Order: sequence, then C-alpha cells, then structure tokens
Amino acid sequence: MVQHSLRVYHGEPQEQHEHKQTIRVTAPLLREVHQFLETSLGSSVLLVIGGIDPYVRSIDVLPARAGKGHAAEYVRQKLKFQQEYTVVAGDSGNDEGMLLKPDASWHAIVVSNAVPDLMEKVTAHLQRQALGAVNNSGRMILSTKPRSAGVVEGLHQLGYLR
Repeated sequence: MVQHSLRVYHGEPQEQHEHKQTIRVTAPLLREVHQFLETSLGSSVLLVIGGIDPYVRSIDVLPARAGKGHAAEYVRQKLKFQQEYTVVAGDSGNDEGMLLKPDASWHAIVVSNAVPDLMEKVTAHLQRQALGAVNNSGRMILSTKPRSAGVVEGLHQLGYLR
C-alpha cells in the first residue's frame, strides 16, 4: 500500500523566507493539495508547482505579484519594448505566469523538454485561444527541440533568426 503524506518543507535559509514557503507533497496528492490551497488562499498568493521527481513534488507559495510574468512585464516596460517584439521562453512551472500571462501580447516559446504539468496548461491555453476565449494576441511556439536549441528554433519560427 502506498502511503501519501504532506509536509511543509523549510529548506535552506536562503530559499525559504517570509515571502516564500515550499510545501512538499507526494505526487498523487499534488492536484488535491494545489486545489485546496487555491480555494483557501485565493488570489492573495501565487502557487507554483515545481519538481520533476515522480514521487515527491513541491508547491511554492509566493506573494501574488511575484513570478516571472510580473518580472518580464516590469523589464519590458523599463526597457520600453513593445509587447509584440518581446519573446519569453520556458520549460517549467515557474515559467507559467510568464508564458500564459492573460493580458500579454508577447510571444512565448515552450521548449520540448517542458515538464508535463506545464504542457497540460499550455495545451489547454491553446485550445481556449483557438475558441477565442483568450485575449492575448501573441504567438505560442511549441518547439520540437529541448533547452536552448528549442529557443533558437522558436526564434527562427518567429522570424527573428535566419
């Protein structure tokens, strides 16, 4: 019989602080715990699923305005880049807010080695976009190559590289 457990993990001091707590949970309970946290905490926090271990995964609990989506938007505005000329790329749960930012019209590249959780959300996003239920106008590139080769492939598809 498989035993499922939940425990709050307080890792290295430089990784855990008042603005970030990590909850480690056995993989079979991941969705249930995530749903519970989402329902209980609402929009006051950002929940980021992490880890690729098939048995134990993590959920980072962060302030709502944390994350790469807000960071990318801040940098874009500071550098005065137009959204349609901005490209983001990622492969894991901590990239979700940047890749699937609802009000963004920048382009996103998801490399082939992206974690399954992210790929599920990207696929659902593309289906909603095809139905007109998503407002962003940027292109989502699903690369056939992993890591940096996937980013280069995406930049070729977007016409930024020859």
